[in-house]
Amino acid sequence: MITSKEEQATRLFSVRRTVMKMLKYRGYHVENSDINMTMSKFHETFKLDEEYFKRSDLVFRTAKVDDPSDQIFVFIPDAEKLNDSG
Repeated sequence: MITSKEEQATRLFSVRRTVMKMLKYRGYHVENSDINMTMSKFHETFKLDEEYFKRSDLVFRTAKVDDPSDQIFVFIPDAEKLNDSG
C-alpha cells in the first residue's frame, strides 16, 4: 500500500502517541510532553528531510516507574505491514 509522505507521517505520529499512552497506562515512565506532542513538534523532532521520517529515530526504551529493572524497548519496523501468514 503506497501512501503519501504526509499520510505516513500522520500514521507514525498516531502510532507513537498511542504507544506512549499505552505504556504510561501500564506503569512505564513516559513524559507527558511525549504524549502531548503536537504534530508540528513531531515534525521538528523526527523529520529527516522534507519528505522522509527515519523510523530508527523513533526507537526508545523506558522502564516501569516502580521497578526500573523492568524495561521495554520500542521500535517501529520499516515494513509497511507485518502479517502473520504462514
